Amino acid sequence: MSVFTQPDTGYCNWKKALTSSGFANHAGERCSKHKTAETALTNLLQTDHDIGLALNRQSLTERQADYDRIKTILDICILLARQGLPFRGHGETEN
Repeated sequence: MSVFTQPDTGYCNWKKALTSSGFANHAGERCSKHKTAETALTNLLQTDHDIGLALNRQSLTERQADYDRIKTILDICILLARQGLPFRGHGETEN
């Protein structure tokens, strides 16, 4: 026998199951396991938790950081070239 057909614990018809003392009472309060599982499923199905989007956002952030580093290095190279300075060590002059 299933829960729906047991006369002392289940529901004999859907009318009783859909009343406030039926499934709503069975599901419980806000902190019940049913509500917690339902909330977890809703959060999982939201698009902002998509792994592809998260990786894409991370990739864009890393790409911007790499661009900033390369820009800084090129700015330093241009400055040293304009000043006629070596990257490191001594210059090649006699002094």
